[in-house]
Amino acid sequence: VLGLVEYLVGCADLHYSPFHLAHRYPATLSGGEQQKIAIARAIAIEPSVLLLDEPLAALDLRTRDYLREELKRVKLELGITMVHVTHDQTEAMVLADRIAVMMKGRIMQVGTPYEIFNKPQNEEIADFVGVENILSGVVRSNENGVAEIVVDMGYNIFAVSDYHAGTVKSFIRPEDIILSEKREESSARNVISARIEEMSDMGPLTRVRMDNSLVALITKQSRESLGLRKGDEVYATFKATSVHVVR
Repeated sequence: VLGLVEYLVGCADLHYSPFHLAHRYPATLSGGEQQKIAIARAIAIEPSVLLLDEPLAALDLRTRDYLREELKRVKLELGITMVHVTHDQTEAMVLADRIAVMMKGRIMQVGTPYEIFNKPQNEEIADFVGVENILSGVVRSNENGVAEIVVDMGYNIFAVSDYHAGTVKSFIRPEDIILSEKREESSARNVISARIEEMSDMGPLTRVRMDNSLVALITKQSRESLGLRKGDEVYATFKATSVHVVR
């Protein structure tokens, strides 16, 4: 029993506090420390499955980031199956082996984090996981598994797809679009000219919305090196493999 207690105190990371938190009552601890205790208590009964219902939702950003890594460590060390409910997509990406997207009481898609965030099955899921570029269009042709799609905005894009005809939706994550001042030599099939309509500062990243309905997410360093401003002409470049096509 003492060995288990020592391990759980270690899981809660209370040994290393300068105030020796292992000797204090839970009610005297901070929100983050109480969450650690709650998780340690749940682990104490050695469950085969642990249900966590938004355990990090009420915490400040720094504590949430720290406890997220601690949950990952505990999961790997103990090998416990965890069912983790969250609205935080970063949390899901970091912790999950498989993700189930639930909307309106129904499970809409189940897959690995990569599949959910890069291969959403429909427009609703794509919008939910941050795919800002959702383009409607018609497949014009398909050669060797690369479809040419005429989008409603009037330009063509290329996508790796099995579709040879018909109306489709094309999903492109904003971080997969590269911006440049001139047309660069590249293996990417899609190079589209555009004018910047809006730029939004997001700390280390900048969200760039263009007049062709495309949205790119670039680093602060890229923005500064290019000297981008509203109204500038740019080229938006992305690979055919970055475009996910659905009916």
